[in-house]
Order: sequence, then structure tokens, then C-alpha cells
Amino acid sequence: MTIFISGGSSSGKSAIAENYAVKLHKEYKTDKLYYIATMRSYGKEGEERIKKHREMRFGKGFETLELYNTKSINKYNFDKNSTVLLECMSNLLANEMYDETTDKIHIIENIMYTITNLIIKCKNLVIVSNEIFSDYVFYDDECKKYIKNLGKININLVKLSDLAIESVYGVEIHHK
Repeated sequence: MTIFISGGSSSGKSAIAENYAVKLHKEYKTDKLYYIATMRSYGKEGEERIKKHREMRFGKGFETLELYNTKSINKYNFDKNSTVLLECMSNLLANEMYDETTDKIHIIENIMYTITNLIIKCKNLVIVSNEIFSDYVFYDDECKKYIKNLGKININLVKLSDLAIESVYGVEIHHK
């Protein structure tokens, strides 16, 4: 089972994703429950956000893996009978786009290859992403490229998913 969950900042998508991952882990009786953390901390605000997410998943049985790029995710040997929560696609994309060691030409293809591999490697995959496409602000070319890339990735993730959910104020809206 592959589930895609998207929503705006602080929309409740992480809590929804964790609940689905725990439910799938129990329902399918998977051996492991992994949480792939893709956010790097760059200061106090980032540290506080990471702390909040750690507290949210405390006691739920997650094994947290701090894997910040596609290379590290692809190298990890996931248990075939596992449930994986990837939090979140927007951080993974930023890490790929702004890390000097990554292939800038094939970023979308590399991310989609990694997700396809995860789908093959585990029994259940829950993917969190951000909805950043609604505001109308002037952005520089680099930011526009990031937004365009995330949009393309999210479209592909919805196509790969069995269930696509949008979180609006903590309320689930099922699109697929």
C-alpha cells in the first residue's frame, strides 16, 4: 500500500501520516516501522520543528532514520516486510537541489527512482509532501524551479499511490 499525503504548513499532515503508518503496520503485521527524516536542522527554528516531530511520534514504535538524500535512502537495506513513512518530500527535494554533490540535471528522475525502489523494498509506504502552490508571491528563478520540481514530483507520487490525501486544517480530503 502506498499513501501520499500533502497539505500546507502546519495543516496536520504529519499526524495523519503517522496514524496511517501505525495503522498499516498493525493491519499488515509488518516487522518494522521506519520513519525517514529528511529535514536537516539549520538553526533554532529547525531544531524546534524536529523536536516537535520527535515528540509526536514518541512511543508509536517508529525506528527513525535520518536519511537526507536519495543516495542514503537507496543504500539503506529496508526490511521487505516493513512500513515506511517518508517525511517529507519538500525537504528531500531541497536537499537534492542545494547539495553540491547531487546530479542537478536528473533530480526528479532520481527522486522518483528512489520512491519506486522504496515501494519495491517495503510492504507499505506513506509519503508526506507540502502544498506550496496556492500563494501568489513573486519568487526568484531558483525558487520557481523548486516549486515546479515539487509539483512534478507530487503529480508522479499521486499516480504511484493507492491513496492520495490532502490535509486541510487536520481534515482529510481523499482525492484518490
